[in-house]
Amino acid sequence: MFNMKNGLIKSFVGSISLVSAIGFASAALDIGRVLSDWNNMGVFSYILPFLLVFAMVYGILNKSNLFGADAKGVNVILALALGLISLFSPFPEFIQRMAPNLAIGLSVLLALMLLLGLFISDTNVGKYITYGFVAVGAIIFIYVTYASFQGNLGGYGLWDQYGAALITLLILIGLIAAVVGFTKK
Repeated sequence: MFNMKNGLIKSFVGSISLVSAIGFASAALDIGRVLSDWNNMGVFSYILPFLLVFAMVYGILNKSNLFGADAKGVNVILALALGLISLFSPFPEFIQRMAPNLAIGLSVLLALMLLLGLFISDTNVGKYITYGFVAVGAIIFIYVTYASFQGNLGGYGLWDQYGAALITLLILIGLIAAVVGFTKK
């Protein structure tokens, strides 16, 4: 009997401790305050763009084996240098504009995939669905690029200067790819 009472008391005290600890932690870790503090410390302006550039460059260098399979040190140094250089250009502002636009584009693609998965069960249309996804992906790429270059980066209205040339180049590449793709049959 004493053992059962002792276990009940320990369980009750443990439950009260857990509930009070959760209440204290939730009051101390207000996510809005944490994100605001991170923003004030420069996490979103400097650390995340640096990590993004570093990870992309390092991954590409490792995957391509440009300097050999044993050149991980060289890859790290190059990725670190390019990541740090990117902080002294208008790149962090570009990343801050691009990330939300890219998230919107990926959400549209995900919604399209879900809807197609619900309504299309025939596997013979897989090739056409792939072409459709490539087309929608290209449109999303153009949207993300346009929306990301909208502001002035480093004092230059890059979209105003090069937007028409970029769209013309993309259309030309698309036409060439279509002609080459249809003539190879």
